[in-house]
Amino acid sequence: MNRILFKKNVGWDSLKEKVEAFCIKHSIPLPNYDEPYANLGRSRRKVVDYTTLHHYRVNVFYKIVDWQLQELNDHFNEVTSDLLNGVACLNPIDTYSSFDIQKILVMAKLYPDDFDEFNMRVLENQLVNYIIDVLKFALLLPIATASVQRAFSAMKYIKNDLQNRMVDEFLDGCMVPYVEKRVFKNISNECIIETFQGKKHR
Repeated sequence: MNRILFKKNVGWDSLKEKVEAFCIKHSIPLPNYDEPYANLGRSRRKVVDYTTLHHYRVNVFYKIVDWQLQELNDHFNEVTSDLLNGVACLNPIDTYSSFDIQKILVMAKLYPDDFDEFNMRVLENQLVNYIIDVLKFALLLPIATASVQRAFSAMKYIKNDLQNRMVDEFLDGCMVPYVEKRVFKNISNECIIETFQGKKHR
């Protein structure tokens, strides 16, 4: 219930901002939300006990949302709702913020031929590991993408028309110091010379 109310509030705030922007753009006077609501269809002498903000948010916006939810509930039975809720949990938007293992398990129970009691326990463990791995991947992907872009950028300078026949091993040896300049900047020439001198002769 709290989650539904939170989504309503988010929807109300965005709608209110759009309406206010529209009114300002077309020079339409904005109502004073703190004033008592005046119903034009009733006597002006009758004072209401709620504000204009309460009227538009609760009596209009919330009521329409509730009607829409009721319409959806009337069109979809419990099984269909469980299926839709389970599928919605796999939405990757906002780093899988809608991911809910219990709802996915409820969806899996709709397919008893594929998920017996043992497979349900296996699925639950897999889902726990899945969301952990996905979140780790989401955190690492921007870094990995940036590293790949730097590597391709470096390749254009190192393997040019004059040096296009170098073997992969030599190319790797050239690209790593070029890409990781900050690391190799702290390594002295003497240290590099000593390292190569310490290697066995080929």
